[in-house]
Parts: sequence; structure tokens; C-alpha cells
Amino acid sequence: MPPSGLPLRVRWTVDGREFNGPPDQLGRDWVIDKVTGWSSSPGVRDSQAAPRTGAHGSWPGTVYREARTIRLDGWVYAPTWEARRDAEHRLAALCSDPEGHYELRCTEETGDLVAGVVQDDATLVTVRPGGLWLDFSLQLVAADPRKYAATEQTTTTRLPISSTTGLDFVTGGGLTFTGGLDFGPQAFTGRANATNTGTADTAPVFALAGPLTPPITITRRGGSTLTYLDPVTAEQRLVIDTRERLVLLDNVPARTRAVVTDWDALTIPPAATGLYVLSHADNPNPTATLTITWRSAWW
Repeated sequence: MPPSGLPLRVRWTVDGREFNGPPDQLGRDWVIDKVTGWSSSPGVRDSQAAPRTGAHGSWPGTVYREARTIRLDGWVYAPTWEARRDAEHRLAALCSDPEGHYELRCTEETGDLVAGVVQDDATLVTVRPGGLWLDFSLQLVAADPRKYAATEQTTTTRLPISSTTGLDFVTGGGLTFTGGLDFGPQAFTGRANATNTGTADTAPVFALAGPLTPPITITRRGGSTLTYLDPVTAEQRLVIDTRERLVLLDNVPARTRAVVTDWDALTIPPAATGLYVLSHADNPNPTATLTITWRSAWW
């Protein structure tokens, strides 16, 4: 059987090893020709449906997604026995760090998608008769079942200074129209848009730079409000990671108080734009910022 004539259209990369790309420096083809669990939806976990008292049927339960199990089957062609033996060792060592979390990257027609994975079962390697070909099976599991865009997006907004022009109520002098409407410094708060082009909700990371006076709030239109109850100085940086549900002050888990009524309500819905509003209990200032970082996500 001749070599495959790679590269193929869809490529895979995990733990530094590329599959379906061009032959490596030893002339070996690394090929994945069967994938299970990547394109299909992850498993479903639902809460118990509650029966309706005095009526037919039940109240529907809440449905969540299980971890995603991904199996990659393929083969390796090596021009020499020594190169094939080396391929065996390298396949057996993939994703072998007991504390390692790896990025599985799929380069497909619409771009790159990634998932965070760990090894889920033994890697199987079988040498074919003749000694230059081998078959393998690699099973991985993604605790977060979403597939994410490889490129991270970010947007930043400030607490703008109060307008110096606008509707001016002059005592005894009537109205002077000089531009927009200015109802004082509390009328203006920072707004930032974050667009998720995927099919699954995605959790953003918020970074706040001060000075900000508590209560400091981040509100998603149509969703929830996150409130931080301690001041953030000009020298500090507060990070609120809604995916990991973690609050960090200067890279240290915050001992100060953050109130989140519903973490999931802060996510960016699929195929939608989330509008987030920053406010605090003081006049706006030109240095305080809200930075939002996110990736589009797919099931």
C-alpha cells in the first residue's frame, strides 16, 4: 500500500503531534481516519422531572451536557522499522502527564476549533503484518463539552467622563441646546458588546482596573448582575472568571466579597451579542476600565 499523499483536508493536533498533515522528517504519515464524539453532541444529563399535581404529565427537568468523550482512530506508515518503533513509543506517551490538560485542535474547513482534554483510556497500538504500518486508538475526554474558537476575542470600555455639553437648565435664562442630553455623571456608564458566533453559550472573563468604588456592578442585558463589594484601587486588577467561577485580585484568589446571583446568567448566548454595563457608586473617571475576554463556542 503506498503512502497516503497527505495532507488531508481536516487536521488534528494534540500534545504537539499533528495528524493528517504532511509526512514528518522521518517520512512517516500520521493519519486519523475515524473520529467518534467530536461532531455529535455531548451526552445529556437531566434533572428528575417532577409530576404535576392534579394534572397530566410532569414539570420538565433541567437538561445539562455531560463531559465529551472523543475517540481518535487511525494509522501510521513508517518507511523503516526503526521509525515505526519510534512511532509506537510516541503514541503511547501522548497526553500521559497525570496532571496535564491538553488542547485538542481540529483544523477544518470553517477554521480551527479547540477543546481542553485529558486521556480517558489506554492508547491502543497494533502493528500490522509487514512491520511498517501500525493502527492506533486514542480516547480523550473534555470535562467542558464545548468546542471553542481558537482565537480569543477581547473588548474594553471605560467609565466615561460626564459630558461638558448638552441640555443646560440655566436659572432664569431658559434652555440652551448645545448638543446631547447631560443629566449628570451618573447617567453615563461603560457599555461593551461581546458577540458569540457559535451554537453554545460561552462564559466570559471580566477584568476590572480601578479606581472603582463599591458597589461595583457588571450587568448583562436580559441576564444577571455581578456585584463586587470592595474598592478596586488604581494599582489593582480584579479578574472575574465566570467559566472557572473564580475571582482573582492581583492574581491571588480574592478574599474580598463578590456577589453573583447566577453565574450562568452572565454567559453570552449562542449566535447572539451580550451587552454588559459597568457602573460603580461614584463619579465616572477616565482611568477605570472593564475588559471582557471570550471565545465563541460550539456543541
